[in-house]
Amino acid sequence: MWFVWDADQQLIRLTHTRRRFNFAHVSKDPRVAVLIWDPDDPYRYIQVRGVVQSIEPDPEGSLHEALQMRYRGVITEVSDRAQRVVINIRPIDYKVRSD
Repeated sequence: MWFVWDADQQLIRLTHTRRRFNFAHVSKDPRVAVLIWDPDDPYRYIQVRGVVQSIEPDPEGSLHEALQMRYRGVITEVSDRAQRVVINIRPIDYKVRSD
């Protein structure tokens, strides 16, 4: 899943839709874990545990477009704009593995 670290607010920001199971889950239970692998070394990763601080509507798909540019270098149509939300996660703890 695409994400961005908001250093000013100290949040992990994800884009999601209200139609997915994960959205329903975090709406009921805000505890989350995010695992990020190093693409060059599958044994190296960071696991971040946190809580969903807020979920914001994003009917323009602005974060999705910004993440498309970050990860793909181009912006394409966001067909599910009306369903888009931004999930803001406040990190609480982390674990790093780098063998």
